[in-house]
Amino acid sequence: MAGGGKPGTLCSHGSRSKLRDGTLCLQETPRPGPLGTRPAPSGILADLRITASAWAATLGGGLDQLGRSAAGHSKSLLLTLLDALPFKPDSPVSTALLKHYVEGSGEPYELEAVPAPWQDWIVKATGERPGLHRDLNPYNSGLFDLRNSLGHFDVNVTANADNSKSYAITDTYQFGFKANDKAQQGRHGFPLGSLNEWELAALRRLLPDGEYNNPGGFRESWEIKTLGKETVLLIPQQFLARQGKAFKVSGGFSR
Repeated sequence: MAGGGKPGTLCSHGSRSKLRDGTLCLQETPRPGPLGTRPAPSGILADLRITASAWAATLGGGLDQLGRSAAGHSKSLLLTLLDALPFKPDSPVSTALLKHYVEGSGEPYELEAVPAPWQDWIVKATGERPGLHRDLNPYNSGLFDLRNSLGHFDVNVTANADNSKSYAITDTYQFGFKANDKAQQGRHGFPLGSLNEWELAALRRLLPDGEYNNPGGFRESWEIKTLGKETVLLIPQQFLARQGKAFKVSGGFSR
């Protein structure tokens, strides 16, 4: 999922458990852009060229309703957040897929080019064996953009006459949930990178209010938490599920 959350085993690094079935599985995020490196208070508000009152009006609880009713990406809360915060630093594919989801067309998305590091990981994960490889798990791959765009995905490997092999990627981009999720492992998190205390406090004040009933059996709200070494914005599944439309993702390469 964003990728499509599929119930299953927790991913792990060493002996620590991590979020696995939501968007997030903990691994250190690449450093963000200007937001994480400039001193407060000039960092957030000056770089965004918007006022604190505009932030409060835009990111306050009132936009929850606006996000549900407005059409197009210009009034989407998620796209506003994408444009304003360091959600997916150095991750053009995951950003593009989230925007496509929020725009709500449901049209299939074709990856124009599969990045070389993705190719290397896929070749290794499949062992170059022809056939369908289901539910590949890139969460401990070290590839930030891959794990936050496709999540778990399928790859079909076919042999070519020239002794090369073709790798066809398929996935469904959606924000699912994990049934009977007492440990809340299916929450959807967006790593924010390294933020100073002033920036964290400012962002927390601007998060929408209210709680949501996660179908996994718990209540959740917008939160910023430190999980392991990562600072994460947690967005309720119900909010994400109604902000866009699931779509098929495909792509491929030969080597």
